[in-house]
Amino acid sequence: MADPAPSAGGDLGPLLEKIGKLDKRLSDLESPSGTQRAQAVRRLPFQDFRIGQAGGIGLSGSWATYASVSLPVPAGKTRLQVLAIGTAAVLDQTSGGLTTSYGRILINGSASREFPAAKDAGATLVNNVITATSATEVDVSALGAVTVEFQLQPLNPAAFPPHAQNFAQLAVIGSFTIA
Repeated sequence: MADPAPSAGGDLGPLLEKIGKLDKRLSDLESPSGTQRAQAVRRLPFQDFRIGQAGGIGLSGSWATYASVSLPVPAGKTRLQVLAIGTAAVLDQTSGGLTTSYGRILINGSASREFPAAKDAGATLVNNVITATSATEVDVSALGAVTVEFQLQPLNPAAFPPHAQNFAQLAVIGSFTIA
């Protein structure tokens, strides 16, 4: 009687079958399904940039908001890294440069440090130039939006009445991610 016919691939049949299965698994991993793609996309950060500004301003006696922006929280994002930069210029129209003003940034109600104005002392009317910055991380999992404000406060409000040249501007960059 003759030997039975060898299996396809000879003695290598089970090994070739295993290699075929591994090759299919590797191919599946290298070309993600819709669910895997959706998870990868969900993890991508969402960048947002907003500007708020006001012109012709005058300063009141206490901290007041002169520019603000709102960053809506995208669905599925739980964390925000935010950088805010506020710039203002206000003319000291009465004191001849003897008074000053200050600026600060509020991110979701939390105030930065106070930034004093720099003075343009060579001008007929002394211009107070303020630059304030703030950066932080905010848990946005329970929020619909994050508000960022640029506030100014004068030492002597009478020195800073409204003027066409006065302005305040706020630039905000936010990056929403998942934790």
